[in-house]
Amino acid sequence: TLTAQIFSGTPKSTGELLLRKCLDAAGLDFNDEHIYFDQQKPIMAKLVEEGDPSYACLWAPNTYTYREANPTAKVVCSGRSIDFPIYGGLLMRKDWAINNQDTAKKVLAAYLRGVTFMQNKAMLKEVLKLSDEYHKFTGNELSEMALKEDLILRPLFNLDGQLDHMNRNFVNEYTSDADTHYLELEDFLFNHGVIANKNEPKEYLTDEYMQLVSNDPELRAFSYFGTSETQVQDAASGQNNLNVG
Repeated sequence: TLTAQIFSGTPKSTGELLLRKCLDAAGLDFNDEHIYFDQQKPIMAKLVEEGDPSYACLWAPNTYTYREANPTAKVVCSGRSIDFPIYGGLLMRKDWAINNQDTAKKVLAAYLRGVTFMQNKAMLKEVLKLSDEYHKFTGNELSEMALKEDLILRPLFNLDGQLDHMNRNFVNEYTSDADTHYLELEDFLFNHGVIANKNEPKEYLTDEYMQLVSNDPELRAFSYFGTSETQVQDAASGQNNLNVG
């Protein structure tokens, strides 16, 4: 649990916003006297070399790097634990998407297939291998334990998960979970001078192209990396099959 200590975070970022929400969830006030602001690299240096401050708002891969340097460190609050996901975005130019809907939905289906491939426990060994190659390419080499933590601590959303987060309906007064998040994020960024103007999420956030994937039986099936395909690959490589529901 969080207590009144010195907290560190990266200013005017989703990290600071999450830090504020974590403190609020713990019944603590966001007090500038108790906050040490800096960029992630200096924060990591203070944590690893000096062991101070006691609490820091980190993001991948710094979370895993610090936990390896200090095995007793724990994640005490995250976007998942307080139901405030820090979304990533899939962006398309509006004019291009309108004129290339067939290509757009195929690209999304391929991306979503990659998501479910990473979620498939039977493919863990291959997922870790690809993730290791990617992180080495970007200059952020991680241990196998850190690569596994990355899969656990950073949730991925399949097609239906994406649609659920963007679902606007009568019950939620046509304001989706994603809308709520972006409204709060925009307020925070605007109030801290990061952005000059605010826009309604409905102006830039749409599930239209995810719906195109969902409504196409062939692409919907393709977007889910299935067990049957895993069994075929295992049989071809001579490995034992592992069935995943």
